[in-house]
Amino acid sequence: AVEYEDTSMGTGISLQMLRSPLAGGLEGETSTSSDKTQAYLYLAGNNLALRDIRGLVLNVEIGLKDIGGWGTEFLPQFELTSQINPRLKIRLNAQKEFRLARFSDLYFNQDYISINEDLPPLRPWGFGGGFTYSPTKIWNVSLEGFLNRGDNLIWNWETTSPLMRPLIRDILLKGGKLSWVLHLGGIFEQELAYTYQQVKNEDNPEKLVPGYPESSGELWLRWKP
Repeated sequence: AVEYEDTSMGTGISLQMLRSPLAGGLEGETSTSSDKTQAYLYLAGNNLALRDIRGLVLNVEIGLKDIGGWGTEFLPQFELTSQINPRLKIRLNAQKEFRLARFSDLYFNQDYISINEDLPPLRPWGFGGGFTYSPTKIWNVSLEGFLNRGDNLIWNWETTSPLMRPLIRDILLKGGKLSWVLHLGGIFEQELAYTYQQVKNEDNPEKLVPGYPESSGELWLRWKP
């Protein structure tokens, strides 16, 4: 048996501007498993109401992230929501990531793996949009689409070994999710969801990408304290 251990340490400071929705901060993190330090400097605006368009709310964040040995990236992200009427809400979002694979990404979900100590950072872009329709207070239905493109984590089986090896490849993932939520007395909610997605390895289109089922379903019962 092989054991894997990791110790992560982090710190951060956040400043909220008085009478303003703007906030800024600096975060740092180091991990023994990757032997790398990550630092993130950001400025964010939360719940920015656009005066000329009623019901439109914007959350936006811009930042600079540095990973030791891998350089610095500019990271924008935003989420735009609009309450069209009391029953209908729409949303759009986009985000760029730049991070090392987490310890949990590599080891918690796989039983037999081969360590890859030179794994580069993930650099995917993510885009999404959808709506939620609530005809009554008892239930609602949501439909969302998503598209992710960029350097992301996949698993590869070695030809001469039963072990799986984590790799970073240019991955295109697109699909949609349909969900129905039933609210039970304000204490519980039940969700039934169906997801359809397609994934492609842009670096090697002939290879299948494991871990991304084309169709999947979910059934949840949640307690809302």
